[in-house]
Amino acid sequence: MLADDRPQWRPDRYERQLWGCDLHLKFPVVKLLDDQGRLAELEADPNPFALATAAHLLARATRQDSQGRLAGKLALTRRLYQRGWAKPEVLDLYEFIDWLLTLPEALEDAFLDEMHDLEESTNMRYISSPAHIALR
Repeated sequence: MLADDRPQWRPDRYERQLWGCDLHLKFPVVKLLDDQGRLAELEADPNPFALATAAHLLARATRQDSQGRLAGKLALTRRLYQRGWAKPEVLDLYEFIDWLLTLPEALEDAFLDEMHDLEESTNMRYISSPAHIALR
């Protein structure tokens, strides 16, 4: 699985020679960049890896757009709460999303406020404010 920015780079083999022995290993390549046009589909997919891929693509697309990143991070985190997954699964995927979609401090505060409201309205306190602060 490749998460780089080079569309043409697709290493699909490993070869090694040592002391007259040859090793040739050929494998399929999965490039996250190939899913760029499928963001909405990935967000709706129930597979946790689809949501992780969506977070990666969103991180790439919003490198220079903090407001867009905030909106995307909120949308992905809301989806986590809507999935009905167990608390440990939600927390693990949230930590990954939070790591990929870092925000400037002021926007992180806005994100935390929105998350607090979401947790209050859904009565799902998976990610408490102290946990948010500790994750920073």
